[in-house]
Order: sequence, then C-alpha cells, then structure tokens
Amino acid sequence: RKFTHRYTLQELVECGALTAALARHLTEAVNRRRNVLISGGTGTGKTTLLNALASTIPPGDRIVLIEETSEILIDKPNLV
Repeated sequence: RKFTHRYTLQELVECGALTAALARHLTEAVNRRRNVLISGGTGTGKTTLLNALASTIPPGDRIVLIEETSEILIDKPNLV
C-alpha cells in the first residue's frame, strides 16, 4: 500500500472521521500511557489513525515498533 498523505488528528476531525471529543480522549489516553486498541476491517483507516495518534507521543518517550509490513510512519527520536 502507498500512503500519500499523513493525516493529523485535527484533519481527521475536520473531515468527519473523528469527533473533536474523541480526538481529545485519544490524545489524553496517549499522554497517560494507556493501552489503545485500534481494530477494523481492511481499508477502514486503522493505520491512518495510528499514525495520527503516534504524532502525539511525547518526544522523550521510547517507542518500540514491531510490524511485519512497514506501514507505520513515526517520526520520533527514540524509535526502535
């Protein structure tokens, strides 16, 4: 698959994929280091949502990313 645009949470809210309240709730969950499960069928936006959420991870946090096919694009300094 080819991802041509990386959406922010704000862009997902603006296009109606998320409500502003849900975006705030998910951001707060990331900030509090809560587990977040993203599930859905093929082509439903799971990777898009995960990439948008990952952008809210504080830069000092260490991120360990394990994936079979490289689809997740996280631009953070402590990514392994």
